[in-house]
Amino acid sequence: MSKYRFQRYLTYFIIPQTYRIKSFRLSNPFAADMCLLLFPIMTNLTRLESLTIHNIESDYVEGIINHLSLLPRLSSLVIISIDYIRNQNDIYQKIFRLPTLKYCQILLESLCHRKPMSTDTNEFSPIEHLVINNKVSLNQLYSLLSRVPQLQHLSLDHLCEPRWSQTSLNSITLHYLTHVSLKLYSVSFDNFESFIKHFFNKVQILRIKVGYMPYFSSNLEYLNANRWEQLISTHMPNLYIFDFEHQYRTWGYFNDRQTYEAQINMFNSLFWIKRQWFFEHQYCQIRNSTYAIFYSTNSYKKEFYILDEDLDKNIGSPSLEIEENPAHHVGIYSINAMEKFIGNFRNATKLTLFDTFDKPRNSIVRSLNRIMPLKQLSTLSIDCHHFPFDQIVELLYSTPNVHTLKLHSILLYRIDSVSMQQKQIFQLVSITNIVKHVIIAKESTVEKIQLLVALFPRLEYLTINLYRDDLETIARFLLSKLNNNTRHLSLLCISKQRKDFLAKLRTLIEVEKLLDDFIIRIINRKLYLWW
Repeated sequence: MSKYRFQRYLTYFIIPQTYRIKSFRLSNPFAADMCLLLFPIMTNLTRLESLTIHNIESDYVEGIINHLSLLPRLSSLVIISIDYIRNQNDIYQKIFRLPTLKYCQILLESLCHRKPMSTDTNEFSPIEHLVINNKVSLNQLYSLLSRVPQLQHLSLDHLCEPRWSQTSLNSITLHYLTHVSLKLYSVSFDNFESFIKHFFNKVQILRIKVGYMPYFSSNLEYLNANRWEQLISTHMPNLYIFDFEHQYRTWGYFNDRQTYEAQINMFNSLFWIKRQWFFEHQYCQIRNSTYAIFYSTNSYKKEFYILDEDLDKNIGSPSLEIEENPAHHVGIYSINAMEKFIGNFRNATKLTLFDTFDKPRNSIVRSLNRIMPLKQLSTLSIDCHHFPFDQIVELLYSTPNVHTLKLHSILLYRIDSVSMQQKQIFQLVSITNIVKHVIIAKESTVEKIQLLVALFPRLEYLTINLYRDDLETIARFLLSKLNNNTRHLSLLCISKQRKDFLAKLRTLIEVEKLLDDFIIRIINRKLYLWW
């Protein structure tokens, strides 16, 4: 949404209707500026139940939290910060004091290792569903759990070992905690097991992802099937869904693989078969390293599926390749991996072609459409360094519902941008596509930006990288009032801003009067312009 439209929306719709609003969501990188406009009317939002704020700067988070106590019915809160928080524990405490909060999702990353809050407290939160996307140590988790006795669902994106010595654990009775989802990094199985014994005895659904961390030797202990059997049988008697993924870096040696596969084959005993918990593994080549991924194959798994040339090997169940795969996000490492795959992804809405994906000599549309319905894709990421732009256009022709496109670069092989725009398929895609957000990682020239805008005339949000000498020319083109193809564009991000970009761009806009009303700011080392 443009700055002008937001201000009109605030003045003529939000403010007159504040007493009726039940849900409010902000996702603009200038969310902090929007919130400043909302503060004066906070006391009137008496029926607000759900507040979601994405992409907010850390300096404004505490101010927003301080105003939340004015909302008597707030039951759902989502705050995603885009840079580092200084006073993380203070914000945790203020959130936990909100008297009606039931659902809370936060991303409040801290630069330094924070000590946990005190567990000696009589303050308890009514939160039932807690999602933390930033890094949390085991000590911090212990202090957090001590304050949420009503907790039912817990999800952590990055659980790690504490910087200081492990806090001695006292069992906390969490009678209602039945759903747990954890991504573990450098957490020893001993410490993880201790947490299970103290806090997770009521858990019914457990989702665990053990990420690979360099120089962390305890990673393989999570593949001890006998230890898992004992832990589940003794301390999680109600568990009926065990969703497990383990990443491990192999050295490519025959003995190393042989040892690894012997260990994971232990997950084929009667204990796992009786519970219908089956697993597969695959090897992926990422740059110069080989990674082994061991994971559950049950129907509630997997959101993200990787296709590599090394075919999956199943443990205890038929291969999913001959069935419909439930993944919503598919990543492909090579053309051969795509062509060898014999299953299908009927639920796929996101597709990523990794940087190792070969430069296609011919169209890949038919091969892709064989394994997934391209028409239902909404996000397309092409990280491949050598993907010709004409084939991107052809792929977009078959993916008319893509609204977010991520490209490594725009490569024109043996054709200039003018000739490209004259092609019939280019003109058809330009008319029919609904792409609103484009991200390009590599530096783009003026010619390539012009080509891009011609292809996506409904573009609202553009993220680019550019050369210093092209800044003024590209800015003039994108901000020109005579450019009909950029009439919807209202947010520009320069992902690798140089030292003087902000001053130069501000001066250019003001001197040449390119915009009447705008905000320009450096946020998390990126330059943002909103108008």
